[in-house]
Amino acid sequence: MNQSVTFTVDADVSEKFCIALNVTNETQNTAVESCMRWCIAKTFEKASQTYKPKWLLFLDIAHQKVM
Repeated sequence: MNQSVTFTVDADVSEKFCIALNVTNETQNTAVESCMRWCIAKTFEKASQTYKPKWLLFLDIAHQKVM
C-alpha cells in the first residue's frame, strides 16, 4: 500500500538531491523511500542500544557481585 507524502525542504538541498538522482538514475520516490527506511533503521538501532531488559540488568548486578 502506498501513501502520498508532501514536505518542504531547503532549495539548495532540493537542487543537490536532483543532481544526485541524475547521477544514480534513481527516481525521487525510490530515493526518498530509501532515506526514510535508513532513518527508521538508525532510530530503532539507537533505541535498542539504550533499552536494557530487566533480566539483563539482573545479570549485570550479579556479575558485579562476583567480581
